[in-house]
Amino acid sequence: MFFLKAAELKAQAGNHLSYDGTDDYTTLGNDVVLGLTGDYTIEAWILWKGGSSFQRVFDFGTTGDPFTTPWIFFTPDIGGGTARFAISTNGLGTPQIVDAATAFPQNTWTHLAIVQSGTTLTIYINGTSVGSGTVSIHPSDMGSTTENWLGQSQFGGDPHFNGEIDEFRISNTARYTGNFTPQTTEFTTDANTVALYHFDEGTGQTTADATGSFNAVLGATTAVESVDPTWVTGSILPIRLASISATLNNNTVSINWSASLDRESEFVIERSSNGSSFSSIGSINRSSGTNGVESFSFTDSKPLSGRSYYRLKCTEVGSPSFYSKIVAIVISAREDIVVYPNPAKNSTVTVELPKAYTGNVELTLSSTSGAIVLKQKINAVGRKEFQIPKTASIIPGVYILEITTNGIKKSKTIVYQ
Repeated sequence: MFFLKAAELKAQAGNHLSYDGTDDYTTLGNDVVLGLTGDYTIEAWILWKGGSSFQRVFDFGTTGDPFTTPWIFFTPDIGGGTARFAISTNGLGTPQIVDAATAFPQNTWTHLAIVQSGTTLTIYINGTSVGSGTVSIHPSDMGSTTENWLGQSQFGGDPHFNGEIDEFRISNTARYTGNFTPQTTEFTTDANTVALYHFDEGTGQTTADATGSFNAVLGATTAVESVDPTWVTGSILPIRLASISATLNNNTVSINWSASLDRESEFVIERSSNGSSFSSIGSINRSSGTNGVESFSFTDSKPLSGRSYYRLKCTEVGSPSFYSKIVAIVISAREDIVVYPNPAKNSTVTVELPKAYTGNVELTLSSTSGAIVLKQKINAVGRKEFQIPKTASIIPGVYILEITTNGIKKSKTIVYQ
């Protein structure tokens, strides 16, 4: 069974900030990007409502003339439906620019990620690369920044952002190196998190950085001002799954899950015999939500013999679809290990023993030529599932997995696509 933490459930029916497109902005802490000396990621969930060109999702710089001083920004439109990222250490002297090849979506929640890896900067919209280019400047090269804004430009003539922002995270690593499925749970801090704003406060003039380093204020100061963005309560990310499980009931399988949602939604139940290729076996539609956790159930009255795998395709109106964790069920007893998904495509592979095991477990993944590409030794306590992470050393091909428990060795063939 899969559970999200309580904080993650709170965010689904939590809060975020709305910007009126006239004068609203948020001020982040000084030097929030000064530590970005190498690879980095700036990402957020954004609902852009359109309007004039050169609005700013974010714009970090310093006091002075922006025609000559450093800045880094992202705008959803420079005119003609082109989104742009730009960074400069000398204003309009020699800026380095990457444009998106597609227009930024309007009136729908959209995941934006700006990722620099080496000297390549990529713009991702909803997990898909829409533009990349060479950028040799890092945010640290700008020096100290004291005007770090969401919703406002360093250039006084540019319009303010018209829309809503949530889950704004800055990281000192390239979190995405190719197309990906955006995270649909609330972001959490880790060793690479520089700043993270959930905007869950709902009231007041400040909003916390989850790392505690770069707390922000609405508008320019902690005083109530006309330039303060507005707190908005409600779901802003896709459906949040609190749990999902599969249970055998006589000769049927019950798929049970809990989720929070507040708009029209659809759950498509999908089944597979190998944990890789899935097909739909039914759906449940929800006309509206309750801003809380709700339970759902679906019965597979004609399950497959042996082992079956289930997942949900979850779609909430106005948000991108995503898939749940895969859960498995066995109709008949077995004595063998199970590996899924297989074939695997750029994903973690799960190895499941016939029953919970306590003792030393050794997993060895080798190429067909005998070269060992991964080896793990695990001291298990009442454990039956183990994961093989997808690493750069595992390239597409056929591999042999050997599992040793209590001196007994078994092997499985895994195909990586």
